[in-house]
This record gives sequence, structure tokens and C-alpha cells, in this order.
Amino acid sequence: MSPFSLCVQRGKLATMESPRGSYFWLTGYVLELMRNHPLYVSDFQACMYGSMRDKWTRIVASFKEIVQMDAVCDRSHKHLGWGFTTNAEGQRVWATSVESQYPRKLCSSA
Repeated sequence: MSPFSLCVQRGKLATMESPRGSYFWLTGYVLELMRNHPLYVSDFQACMYGSMRDKWTRIVASFKEIVQMDAVCDRSHKHLGWGFTTNAEGQRVWATSVESQYPRKLCSSA
């Protein structure tokens, strides 16, 4: 039994997160979870929660309240570009790697 299934069976809150367009959502593991448990989906653009990029994110959860996080960019702010950037150590890295932590606004919104 997967850790996610175990949490759901024990009545614990459980979530999974990945980019909305990720192939992860099409894997047998996730499709089986969705067949076996009542799960809820939230799709949102991370920039609406403090990220600097226009990135769609999906969270699948064992609790229905997650859908309250759905958000589409209102275009009231600028977005940083994609590709490469320089990190704090001066190394060339993928731009999204400098945003690997959840923004505070996202953490407090769930």
C-alpha cells in the first residue's frame, strides 16, 4: 500500500503536487489512487500565490477544501522569464530552481 493510500485510509490529510502538465498525473500509480479514493484537484497559477513565474501547478488532495486554492492569473503583475539564471552561489541554473520553496502566501492559503 502506498503512503498516500495509507494516510487516506487512516483519515489523515494527504496531498500530492506537481506541475499541472506533468506526466505524473497520467501514471498508473496516480490513476489507481484516483480510482480507489475520493480525491480532489486544485489547479492554480503559482504567481497568484507569490511565485515570480506564470507556472500552472496541480495539487491533488484527500480533502475537498483544496479546490478553494484554484486561481487564474489576473495579469496585474509582471512575470519573470523561463530558461537559465544565476543562483546565489553564482552558478548557472534553471530559473525555476531558485523558486523550489513554496512562497509564504501559498503556505498560508490552504
